[in-house]
Amino acid sequence: MKLKNKMLLASAISFALTACGGSDSDNNELITASLTGKAIDGYIEGATVYLDLNFNRQLDSNEPHAITSNLGDYRLELNQAQQECAQYVPLIVDVPVGAIDEDLGIVEKAYQMVLPPKFEPITKEDLYHVTPLTTVLWTSVEKELASNGTLTCESVKNDYQKRETLISSLNQAIDRVVYHYNIPEDVIFDDFIAAGDADTSLKAQEIVRGLQQSFTATEELKRQNPNALFAYVDYHKGDYRDNNNAYPTAWYREQLISFDNEQRSELVKVRDDFSQDIRTIIYGKTATTKGNNYTYRTSYEFESRNGDSSPYTCDIKEEISDVVSSNKTYSLVNLTNNNANTFEDCIPSDIAQAITHRYAIIDYTGNNDRFSSQFGYDRNAGSFPFLSDWVGFESNHHQLDLNELMTNFENLPYQYDNLTAEPDASFWVKSKTVSMEDNTQIRTSYDNNGQYRKFTIFPNGTHKEECGTDGIVWAECTN
Repeated sequence: MKLKNKMLLASAISFALTACGGSDSDNNELITASLTGKAIDGYIEGATVYLDLNFNRQLDSNEPHAITSNLGDYRLELNQAQQECAQYVPLIVDVPVGAIDEDLGIVEKAYQMVLPPKFEPITKEDLYHVTPLTTVLWTSVEKELASNGTLTCESVKNDYQKRETLISSLNQAIDRVVYHYNIPEDVIFDDFIAAGDADTSLKAQEIVRGLQQSFTATEELKRQNPNALFAYVDYHKGDYRDNNNAYPTAWYREQLISFDNEQRSELVKVRDDFSQDIRTIIYGKTATTKGNNYTYRTSYEFESRNGDSSPYTCDIKEEISDVVSSNKTYSLVNLTNNNANTFEDCIPSDIAQAITHRYAIIDYTGNNDRFSSQFGYDRNAGSFPFLSDWVGFESNHHQLDLNELMTNFENLPYQYDNLTAEPDASFWVKSKTVSMEDNTQIRTSYDNNGQYRKFTIFPNGTHKEECGTDGIVWAECTN
């Protein structure tokens, strides 16, 4: 059920509820549509459902809202402007203390649930269920939203690139949730209670425990940082970033706080009762500067991703990206890595001297297909094959000639069908992503060693990975 390709589950339902926003009496606007569905953990009575028109997870005076009935039903009455926005913004459910969960009883700890935007016009046939599983989808991409500035209905509706980026992030989140919870993607948006899906119901209850802790911790983080543009804390079970989800029953706390030009993030393994930190997996800081037709960014990450006994390392990076020409985007990424005992070890006194290798990345489109080519280079005797002086340029990036970057990148054999070797590169990989008419997506890649991989995502969310040596004959991958 990939966004923009499939409609959410539809079925008949009767409603017994009270609409609390978006009516003629509230704003003198003619009601043109309604949006209906359920708030589900068990069915939740007494929760507030609203369209979050400005992506701030707070009910504002101009946002249509309703209170859920004893079976979790809600109905939002929308005027014309709200109807147009409904496909671009999230739907929020505030579950307060005192609400009734049909399965678990009186709610003793407040939390929120979210349904991500579906990027398709709403219809009276569709039901828009908000559940812990839909919330996990949104939580996994919220940190990406923070780096893109303030979002509103209008900014998403009117910015094609922003919209496509958000759609791509949500589709990737769907894949992660399907894989992580081992459920078909349709179930994410389904009324799993009406379907009698006891296994998913149990998973949802466990997720809610994390959502409750997340809500409390996020509110505290916002109070501590009143000048932050964005702040959130997410508690969840299992994480692919910790040795490929080697500890699926462990709990993690992910925190992100964003200011004008800086972000701080962390991922920490915690005790099951959330009372104590066990181990930091990642701690990082990123500084971003927007230039004229480009973005300059430095990031420093202190991390240990290979299991509980693995040592800590630094991932140090500076990049200039979002350099756009026609249907192409160019990115130059300088990197270095080293062992560390603390985060402070990850901030070099001279980043220009510390850089050891780099990537040159070109993303482009053609015939509705998406392509990406990445070339890696080692720094030998302080020099790269091209743009050797483009290192440690935090203080003078505004003086760089972007045409020089694009000219050098265009000299690379980056086209997917160009088999010409790039002798100066330590490695390279090229990929092509094709979307089929039945919504199947096929990503084919090959590298400088002549190894081909084909990753297929089927319409039901399942996937298959195959390997080969010629891009024609495929077999099961052995590594």
